[in-house]
Amino acid sequence: RCTKMKFSKAVLHLRESLGLTQMAFAKELGVSFTSINRWENEVQKPSPLALKMLLTYCKERGISFECHEDDEVSITVSIINSNACP
Repeated sequence: RCTKMKFSKAVLHLRESLGLTQMAFAKELGVSFTSINRWENEVQKPSPLALKMLLTYCKERGISFECHEDDEVSITVSIINSNACP
């Protein structure tokens, strides 16, 4: 089932769905632990490069992670379910 949520919550949901700590997720993405922590706590958003890395990571794993203008993200973690948002 597709879920729409704020970017910070989507990153947290993604990471937890993958069973990763912030440190392990940061390593997978090639960013710092601090970056993941700041994204999840709404302190800052990723740089364009970091966002591209996140989107590539998701695409390679069959995860739909779509950012929208209104700070919402449509996310479908395929390891749980592969339905797309309407």
